[in-house]
Formats: sequence, C-alpha cells, structure tokens
Amino acid sequence: MLLNYLKLSLRLMARNPFFTFINVIGLAVGLSTFYILWQYARYELKSDEYHKDADRMARIGLHFSWTDDGGKKWGHEMNGNEHAFIIPRIIEDFPEVEETLRILHQADFDTDMINHGDKVALTYKNERGDPVTFNEKHAIYSDPNLFRFFAIPLVHGNSSDALSKAGNVALSRSTAEKYFGKSDPTGKQLALNDSITLTITAVFEDLPHNSHLNFDVALSNVGLENKWNSCFRINSVDYIKLVTSDFKLFETKLNKKVPEYFEMLLKFVPNGKAELFVQPLTEIAFSPNYEGDQSFTPKSKLFLIILGAVAISVLLMAWINYVNLALNRMRLRYKEIATRKTNGASGVDLFRQFLIEALMINFIAGLLALTIIQLVRTPMSSLLAIYIYPLNEMDVTSAITLLAAFSIGILITTLYPFILSISFRPKTIFTMAVQRRNKLFLPIGLTTVQIGLAVVMIALGYLMSLQLNHILGLNTGINKDQVLVVEAPINKSKTFSSEIRTIKQSLGGIKSVKEITLSHGLFEVGRKFDNYTMVKRIGSDLPFGVDKNYVDEDFTSFYGIKLLAGRSFLMDEPGETLLISRIAAGRLGFSNPQDAINGQIEYGNSIEPWNRATVIGVFEDFRLGSFLKLQRTDADGGRGIVLKYNDTKTGRAERLALRIEMNNLRLSVEEIEKIYKQIFPAAPFVWYFLDDHVNAVYFNERASRNQVTTFTILAIGICCLGLIGIISNKATERTKEIGIRKILGANLLSITSLLLKTPAMQTLLATALGLPIAYYFADLYLQKFTERIVLHWWHFIMPVLILVTILFFTISSLLWKAAKRNPVDALKYQ
Repeated sequence: MLLNYLKLSLRLMARNPFFTFINVIGLAVGLSTFYILWQYARYELKSDEYHKDADRMARIGLHFSWTDDGGKKWGHEMNGNEHAFIIPRIIEDFPEVEETLRILHQADFDTDMINHGDKVALTYKNERGDPVTFNEKHAIYSDPNLFRFFAIPLVHGNSSDALSKAGNVALSRSTAEKYFGKSDPTGKQLALNDSITLTITAVFEDLPHNSHLNFDVALSNVGLENKWNSCFRINSVDYIKLVTSDFKLFETKLNKKVPEYFEMLLKFVPNGKAELFVQPLTEIAFSPNYEGDQSFTPKSKLFLIILGAVAISVLLMAWINYVNLALNRMRLRYKEIATRKTNGASGVDLFRQFLIEALMINFIAGLLALTIIQLVRTPMSSLLAIYIYPLNEMDVTSAITLLAAFSIGILITTLYPFILSISFRPKTIFTMAVQRRNKLFLPIGLTTVQIGLAVVMIALGYLMSLQLNHILGLNTGINKDQVLVVEAPINKSKTFSSEIRTIKQSLGGIKSVKEITLSHGLFEVGRKFDNYTMVKRIGSDLPFGVDKNYVDEDFTSFYGIKLLAGRSFLMDEPGETLLISRIAAGRLGFSNPQDAINGQIEYGNSIEPWNRATVIGVFEDFRLGSFLKLQRTDADGGRGIVLKYNDTKTGRAERLALRIEMNNLRLSVEEIEKIYKQIFPAAPFVWYFLDDHVNAVYFNERASRNQVTTFTILAIGICCLGLIGIISNKATERTKEIGIRKILGANLLSITSLLLKTPAMQTLLATALGLPIAYYFADLYLQKFTERIVLHWWHFIMPVLILVTILFFTISSLLWKAAKRNPVDALKYQ
C-alpha cells in the first residue's frame, strides 16, 4: 500500500512539474536559511559560555570621570580594560577571588608595560636559512595561566607551562601553519622585531567565532611583572574567577578599595573620579562599545535575535507557499478525493497519502538545502560575516531544533489538506469539483502573513542602507579622497629618520602621486590617534586628556584641515611648538582661537616632569570617533586634539599618506612598492586606502545591512514563487470565466483586476500590519548612532512600492498570457 502511495506521489509531482519546482525550491531555500541563521544566531548569543566555570568568571572595568572647570561640567568614559597593578592587590584583599588573569592587547602595547611598542614583526628562517618576516595584528601578552584560565584547547604543547618562562610564545593553528606548514613547530625560535628571541612552546586551536577573545599570538609576561605591577598609564584586560557568582556583592566590596588602589592616579589627575565595575564573562561579547574593546567587535543581542526571527520568517514563508499551493491545487483533486472516499478510502488512507506527498517534497528539498549550505559556506563567511557551523559540530539542542522544524513543516503541509479533504462528504466534494467556487480563507490569511513579513524585512533593510550611507557621507573635517597609506617598517635601523625623509622625497617624484605627508598616527578606527596625552595651562591644577599625533609640515594642507588662527608647522620646526584644535583651546581656557597663539601650555602622559610648549596655531576640529554611540562623553562636547612636529630626531613617523590618481592604480602601487623596497628591502610592503581603514569601524553595520538585504531578497523570492503559483492556478481555474468575459467585451484591465483583486487586498492588509513592526525595529536600530536619519513616511512607502513592483513584474507574464488567451480555446477547457 505504501508503495502505491509513493507511486501516486511521484506521478502527481511529475504531472505538475511547475508546482513541484516552486515547492522544492521554496522549501530548500527556507530550510537552508533557517539552518544558517538559526545556528549562527544561537551560537553567537551563547558567546563564551563554553568556558569551564564561565558563570563565575568576569572582567573588571573602570568608570572614570573628570572635570575641566572645577565640577561644573563632567565627562566620563567606561573602560573595558583596567590597570594591571590592581590585580596583585585584589588577590591579597579578597579571598573569594579564586584565580585572576591579565591580558595586554596589541593596541595597548607600550614600553611602560613591555619592551617594545605596538608593532609586532615575527621573523623565522626558512629551509634555505633566509629570514621571512610577517607583521602580526592580533598579538597579546598574558599572565602564564592563560590556557588554564580559559578553555582554549592546545594542538601542541602543555597548558601548564606554555607561557611559564620569559620569551615563551604560543601560536594559533592557522598562524603556525602560515609559518611552518602542518609540522609541529614547538621548540622553534622566532625573532620579535629583530631584537627579542622567542621560543614556540604551544599551538592552540583557532579561537571560535562565539567568543570575545581574538588573538593569534600569545606571549608570556614573565619577567615583566614589575612593569605590570607599577604602571598606571596603560590598561590590561583583567579577568577574575570568583568562588561564587555574586558579582554585584564583589563589585560593592571592590569599590571600597578604590581610594587606596588609585591614590597615585588621582594625584596625577586630581580632577578625576574612579569607580570599578564587574562584567560577567558571558556579557563581554555584547559590550556597549566600551573604551578598550578594540581587540574585538561587540555584537548586538538585538540584531542576533532579529536574525533568528528572520530565519523563522523565511522558513514560515516557505511553508506558507507549500500549504497555499496545496490548498489551491486541492480544487483540481476534488474528484479524485471524492472517488476514493466513495470507494471506501478512510481518513487514515487519505492522511497517509498526504503525508507521503509531503515527505517526498520535504525530503527532496532537504537534500537540496544541504547542497546549498555547502555551496554558500565560503561566500557567507567572506561577504556576510556569517560562519556556517558544520553538521558535525551541531550540539544535541540544535539537532533537536532542526529535526523539530523539519517535522513541523511536514505536519503543517500534511494536516490542513487532510482536514479539508475529510471535512466534506463525497457528494459535496463532487459538487465543489464542478462549481469550484468554495472560498478557502486560510490561504488568503497565510499569503497576507507572507507579504507582511516581506514588507517588514525590505523596510528594515532599506532603512539600514539609508542610515549607513548617511553616516559614511557625513563630513568629518578631513579630506580622505584617493589617499593611499603605506606603513613604515616595524624593524627600524639607526638611520630610519633620514630613510623615511628620503622615501618621502622619492615617492613625491612619482607622476601619479599628487601629495604626500608623514605622520605617526592616522584617524584611528572609531577611537583616537595612536597617542594620548594630558594637557593644562601653566599654573593650572586641572589637566585633561586629548588625542595627540606627530605630523610633518604637510599634514594640515594634505588633509584640508582648516586653520582658525596662527600658522602650521614649518620644515624642521624649531623648539617645542604645538598645534591645538578649537575644542582643546576652549578647554584650556582661551576665549577664542586667536588668544591661544603664543600661549604657554604643558603636556605629559606619565608621572615624569611636564613638557612645556608654545601654541603656534589653532585648527578646526575634525572627527576621530565613529558615529556609533560610545560609552564616553567629554566636557564641552569633545576631547580635543594636539599636533606635535615630527622632527627627524624623534623619528616618530609610522605612516606615509599619498594622494594618488586612480586611473592606473595597479601600476602606481607597483612603482611605490619598488621605491619602498629599495630603501627598506627586508620589510613587508603594507598598504591600504584611508577610507577603508577609517570605515572599518562600521564593519558590523555593513555586515548587518548585507545580511538583512540578502535574506530579504530570498524572502521576496519565496514570496514571488508563491504568488506565481497562486496566480497561475487561479488563471487556470477561471479559464472559462475569463473567456466568457472577453467574449462579452472585457478588456485587458478588467481581466487583470479580476486576477489581482485578492492579492491587492492582501498586500494592503499586509502593509498595514507590517509597517508598524518595521518602524519599531528601525527605531531600535537607529538608537545606536549619534547621527541618524529622521524617519519620514516616504521611508516606509518606498519599500512597499519596491515590493509591489517586484511582485507585479514577477506575475506580469502570467497576467498577459491569461488576458490574451483566445476565448474559443478557453471555452473548450475542461
């Protein structure tokens, strides 16, 4: 009997290939989308939960406040990292602290904490004995217990002694393979910046995607303890593991020690206040843009939940398509069902038949979905930043969820056609088969839900694109157009200062290079320049922090920075001179930019004596930070910027910025590289565009926009497939009616309105239901930006018009075919 049901199912599928295709493609896209997004969202929402004792682990952060005017106005910042020197004190003062760990990320590398700056070049000798150098961007220094504190599995080495000695280094699997291939590299040596010898003691598995940890090279801080335990200028990320998980109680007790822990810091910054906070480990990945979180990109719980909702929505739309088409095709099967019931078929027989049909469609769709998942794995990762977890990495909960989703889909696509078929007596069914005028309200409701979901998704994707284009198009006060940046070598010779000047002159001779400038820092990704300093008026006791950069005489003209008073730097600028921004001048107490010229100020960034300098110019502020909301504010609306001359003696130039013609980029870069290699033959040639560098802070926003857009297109595609099936079926059902209407004089417009009347009403209702939901989620999304678009009614009408246009053009050929069909042929139709 089952074999007969299977044969009948195959015949029905072969008899109606168009509808079979629509069902299989729709379900395959829905199942694959559900697997990709549901798995991704679920794993990301469980970030760092895989660590042993994760519920008892946390990091200590610092909430620091300051005032410039004696307490009238205050600025503050929330730091996800903290001073390393408090950890030994915490261990002594709090017995409930079971274990601690300190990590210093590469962005914070400084000679106050380690023996070199934030540039990391690792060199090894290949089989021929030639040195090979790689620049690393994700290195850390850590306490020796890194691999015992966190659940990071080792491929080679032992977690107990991997970082137990000075000069020990552990590499990630992918980094080790980049250097040494598949062989075990433990025991081999690397040279750090051509000055420090390192011994590889371990290789660890690449860190998972659902973690805030992000490093490829881990170095031991053994031998640096004195620096770590005394420096208050540089912060490390400080983790604790408590005996219990009562973080709030520990936080309260910890803050009672703040005056003691930060006595020296508060003497240096007497206008400041410090407060510590304890953040659970599982919340770190979702931090609200704390200062010091530059080692990873915080995730949005809201957006991950939205992705999970999109996964369910796309799958639901695929199921709706199947049910709608099944119910619409039921009208053509009334005679078959009535005949079978008249011949004695029971409800069980009909259920088995519909179940076998649903199993066949869903099974084929499932196989196609698995194929799709394998094909899009790499594009999803590179273009949409979505990691597709392999089936063999699926946990029990995920497996049960996916199996349940597949089973529910089969039941949904089986039960309603079955219920409909047994709800009528054979005589009634024969009558309906002849008249074909029964109203099926469920398909109408399901299609309305389907279009409503498409309205929500396309409106959200459209508004996300508008917002991203808005912030990327805002004027930040600097000219970033056609600027190519070349990194200076990490390993510098004693003659580097003259070499960097020589290369500037040589590169300036290239025809495609229009301008060139040297500087230490750039317009850093969502944060600040590479340097930070404190400034104050001479005689003042209220210093405040500003961003500082070392630049040459061409810097302000190169970037189009507007001078408000005074002058810019001259070549070989003599003496201690500074350029300051308008905000910095105001915070220093100058009533207007002109008053600041020749003003005497002091600057410094440690407990060493302050340096005195003369202000020679005031420039208009340009934006360094992103337009994302950060957990910091500044008195008078900004922190301020200070520029110091990068003379040949200090040799602080780290980047060459070149404004080049873009008409022959490849040849220009080759020419630049050739000159670079002549002067720095052993250094890797690293270049990038300034626009890409600055806008990297919006990587998550672009990825989110692309994710929503991609899956919106898929949802619209599914919606279009369903509408094609419904309109096609409707046109087939009403073939005779259309023929009679045409004979009686109906024109193309009236025939089209006949077929589109119900879909049009469904679209109107779906729009009315979907737009408020879209507005709610769009408003939540916009709250994360400091500068955002103002929502207007046309922002929501446009997505609806786009959707209606797509749907209409999708079915236009069907409408034209139905309207232009010969009435004589229509009257012959049975």
